[in-house]
Amino acid sequence: MRRAALAATVICAVHAGCGGDDGEQAGGGIPKGMPGGHDRPYAPEHTVADVRARNGDKLRRATGVVYDAHHGLLVTSNHAVEAAEAIEVTMADGMRLPARILARAQCHDFAVLKLYRRPPALMAIRFGDSDRLRNGEGVRALSFALTGEGDRGRLTATRGPVAARDITTKLATELPPIGPLVAHQAPLNDAGSGGPLLNARGEMVAVNTLASARGDADRLPGVHYALASNYLREMLRQLKPGRASAFVGWQHEHRCHQGMAELAGVPEAAGSSVRKPGTEYGDDARNGKRGGHGRRAGDGRRAGLGKHGGHG
Repeated sequence: MRRAALAATVICAVHAGCGGDDGEQAGGGIPKGMPGGHDRPYAPEHTVADVRARNGDKLRRATGVVYDAHHGLLVTSNHAVEAAEAIEVTMADGMRLPARILARAQCHDFAVLKLYRRPPALMAIRFGDSDRLRNGEGVRALSFALTGEGDRGRLTATRGPVAARDITTKLATELPPIGPLVAHQAPLNDAGSGGPLLNARGEMVAVNTLASARGDADRLPGVHYALASNYLREMLRQLKPGRASAFVGWQHEHRCHQGMAELAGVPEAAGSSVRKPGTEYGDDARNGKRGGHGRRAGDGRRAGLGKHGGHG
């Protein structure tokens, strides 16, 4: 989408009075129960997580969101966990849980994490229909505020209008253009990547991406971008569990391995030494292809989504 066209849309959205300058935290940072047909009250403290990944002495931060509570699966930002030696997920209630990468879509900057231990209170986000979003519609972004390394993260909510949807644009110089995206004006901090963008019913209509990327000409001040939920849901449905305790199915994503390593600030070799690409992470794997551990990826049950996009 051309920069001028998006700029015009942003101006129209702000002057329509849809809350484009409303960056305040809502409800003390955590929005309370949102209606929308959930089997139980929506509880962000059991759905949205603070993701911290360590590689040597380097710590990277992002937000994650649970999409399959039964299996303890989350979506987060890939650049935050790329080549991580250790990943810790902290829920808003303070519970800390170790996690590992199951799959990564490097070109689109998202990854699937699995918790080593699934707490009973874990809840899955409900997927909304991103195709139904309209310009000027109010949305809410959930993310964790940046705190000190040893401090407990604080879940925050910011509001703003949708500026545009179904766009493809280049957000980082190291990666190709990304899409389909939802452009919005809900303020984000650098750790907001991987956090959910919610509609008025509390449904996830997109996942924020590359909030901390800098220096790209396609970005507009005050505008953030999120990967559309319909695309994300279809990508997750393509994954299949392999026998190497990970998922396979995203053959086209490995072409961005080098660019993602550069974006994450890790040597390219480090990204491939933690797990061999194309076997366990699903970025260049084919079902039935032998992987780096000499195991053959099995057909197995798809890494499915329930009726509403997640398992509760």
